[in-house]
Amino acid sequence: ADLVPVYSFGENEVYKQLIFDDDSWWRTVQKRLQKILGFAPCLFHGCGLFFPESWGLVPYCKPITTV
Repeated sequence: ADLVPVYSFGENEVYKQLIFDDDSWWRTVQKRLQKILGFAPCLFHGCGLFFPESWGLVPYCKPITTV
């Protein structure tokens, strides 16, 4: 099988990441987990399954260009 390089653009807009305030409780938990695990776990969300305004794990309808 041949190996073909592929690039996709627009994948960062498919989900949104939750950014915590510096003085919030969630940010403290995230920093402690970063010290333990070696990386900072993040929370992300997409749109809802039945209502586009709600949160869910379905990706947002954004174009992804593959070259």
